Amino acid sequence: MRYECLLQSACDINPEKIGAFVKRKAWTFLQWDEYVCRLFLALQSRGVEQGDRVMICSTNSFEYASLVLALWRCGATVCTMSHRFIKRQLEDYQSFLKAKYLWTQIDLTMIHEEGMRVSKQQVAEIKKDRYSWNSSDLALIMPTSGSTGTPKFVVHDYKSLIFSAKGVNERLKFTEESGWLFSLPIYHIGGFSILIRTLFSRGCLILSGKKDPWSDKDSIRFVTHMSLVSTQLNRLMEDKDSVNYAQKIQAIVLGGASITEKLVKKVTQRNLPVHFSYGMTEMASQVCTSIKKMTEGDLIHAGELIPFRQLKINPDQEVLVKGETLFRGYWSQTGELNSSLDEDGWFHTGDIAKWLGDEKKQIVIEKRKDTMFISGGENIYPEEIEECLLKLDGILCVKVLPIKSKEFGERPVAFVKMREGCTYEEEVLKNHLKKHMESFKIPDFFYPWSKRKGLPEKSFL
Repeated sequence: MRYECLLQSACDINPEKIGAFVKRKAWTFLQWDEYVCRLFLALQSRGVEQGDRVMICSTNSFEYASLVLALWRCGATVCTMSHRFIKRQLEDYQSFLKAKYLWTQIDLTMIHEEGMRVSKQQVAEIKKDRYSWNSSDLALIMPTSGSTGTPKFVVHDYKSLIFSAKGVNERLKFTEESGWLFSLPIYHIGGFSILIRTLFSRGCLILSGKKDPWSDKDSIRFVTHMSLVSTQLNRLMEDKDSVNYAQKIQAIVLGGASITEKLVKKVTQRNLPVHFSYGMTEMASQVCTSIKKMTEGDLIHAGELIPFRQLKINPDQEVLVKGETLFRGYWSQTGELNSSLDEDGWFHTGDIAKWLGDEKKQIVIEKRKDTMFISGGENIYPEEIEECLLKLDGILCVKVLPIKSKEFGERPVAFVKMREGCTYEEEVLKNHLKKHMESFKIPDFFYPWSKRKGLPEKSFL
């Protein structure tokens, strides 16, 4: 089966409909398609070819979203990277993926400028071409951390991305009259999926230039749906005007960890239309999302299974998933894909869960099999931090644990054992870590090893 370019299809059906609202500027599908044509020609001039892998390291922008569509028209595979990755990481990942290009925000600006210099005649000629892909063609490669903290690179084809969007839009009633706020990073599957959902249903992609996009009154009036992690939701609830606007929208999808009874109470007191959600990169975002909005007294659950997904809980209480949205595999050094599925085609998530009630329609995620925790929507693996600190001369043992944080849900702290006579100032330890990893992974506090005695693996100080 072949999948047509979603933007071209939207342009064919309703070219004058607004497809994106960007910093007070409306883009019709026709205008958006012409802009992607310009980027496509700029990419061709740069030598982008079928089968190329292109890494992009930048924050959310209309240019980024449009570049993804232009790269797909070139037959390239998009590799999204966090803008928080340090240079050494990006170079290693480019080598591992054998990516032909690594582009940052500066490159995106240059490609935009090159595209805007393309003549109208060239655009008119290229608009005659049609673009489609086989369901198995590789569309996206996205890093996600494994249990050791070393990134795995999840590979998705067009089929999994399309079916992910189709199921979520059915569940949350996202239609061509709807608008989804681009509120999560595009280098995370939750953010990338927003682009696909809006195009699939010919809705509106809404981008704001503000750090807290829901606070942009010019943009939020077009929003019917938004996706947030707990940290963002807490910030939204601190602003009265944002709460007033959010009360009027159709759905706020809440994913990630740190969904507490206290948070549920705050949400229901403000009458916000929040829906629980559970998902992962390997399943192209959401697997379960609650049908009804959160109400006071609700048990914290992961919601009901979304169409085109399958889920079961094995005897060890681990969540197993598969379906139309399942990834193709993890990228390997040789370019082959490692599926990581069992003999029956199930992916073992590493999440421990139980069914809520006898009907077995909703699941409650209880914990991870490994030690990963989530801080402000970002995965943190203690082993990565511990291994890095142990490289310092004189450090004998390190244990990293999460502590509660009002803003981020959980934050890491480190317990360090040093050789007798050896001392390191906290700032030295932080600077060492900053050379090897993103800033959000740096522990907030460093304690002597003796202070750890008796603490559980999941400590809440």
